[in-house]
Amino acid sequence: MAAAFFRFEEVIFVNEYWGLLNQVSLDNKYREIYIRLCTKASDRACSKLKAQKNTGEFIETHHIVPQCFKPNKPHHRDNLVYLTLREHFIAHLLLTKMFVGSYKYKMMNAFALMASSKRFVCSNNRVYESLRKDFYTRLFKAGILGGARGHKGTPHTPEWKRLASESAKKQMSDPASRDIRRDKSIKQFSDPKYREISRKAARLQIHPAGRICVHEPSIRGFKRISPEELPSYAARGFVLGM
Repeated sequence: MAAAFFRFEEVIFVNEYWGLLNQVSLDNKYREIYIRLCTKASDRACSKLKAQKNTGEFIETHHIVPQCFKPNKPHHRDNLVYLTLREHFIAHLLLTKMFVGSYKYKMMNAFALMASSKRFVCSNNRVYESLRKDFYTRLFKAGILGGARGHKGTPHTPEWKRLASESAKKQMSDPASRDIRRDKSIKQFSDPKYREISRKAARLQIHPAGRICVHEPSIRGFKRISPEELPSYAARGFVLGM
C-alpha cells in the first residue's frame, strides 16, 4: 500500500495529469485504490491492442483525469489507461467517492450513464462485464468491430471494387452531380444557424501565420488580420470570427 502511494508522489513531477488529480481530489482510501488500479493498467500495457493480448479480455480506454474536468489535451497518452471491463466499472465507481461539490455530481452522472442505458442496467462490476461482453460480441459478429473502418469479414471482389471506382469517378465528373453538390453547399453555408455555429467555432481562433479572423456582420465573408490591427477593425464594426 505504501509503495503505491510513494510511486504516485514520484509520478506527479513527470505527469501533469496525476498532479491535477492530486490537486482536485480528496485524500482518502478511494483515491489510493484508484491510483493503484490505474498504475497497474499503465504498467501492463501502453496500448489497447497490447492490453487485449496481455489480458485476453475486452478492453476499454479510460481517462485518468476525466474529460469533464477539461484538462490540457485530455486524450494525451499520459492521461489514458486501458482497463478490463470490470476494472473500468470499478474505476468510475471510485471516482464518485473522490470528489466533492460539482466534481462529485459530474462523476455520479458519468457513472449513472455507464451503469444504465437502453440496452442494460448494471448492479455491479460482474453484471457490467457480462453485459458488455455480450454487446461487444454482437458487434464483432456484425462486422462493426474488429477491423479497419469496421469492415473486417466483408471482403469485396476485384470486380466489385472496379465497378465502385468507376461509379464514383462518373459521379464526380458528371456536371449535374457537381451542380447538386454545389447547391447543397451554398444552401448549407447560407443558413444563418450554420453561419452562427461557424462563427462561434472560429471565434478567437488564431491562423497559423499569427493572424486573426474578423468579419463585418452585414457583409458576407471575412478577413485575416494581425493582432495589432484588431482595435482599428473593431472601431469600424468588425467582430471576431468568420
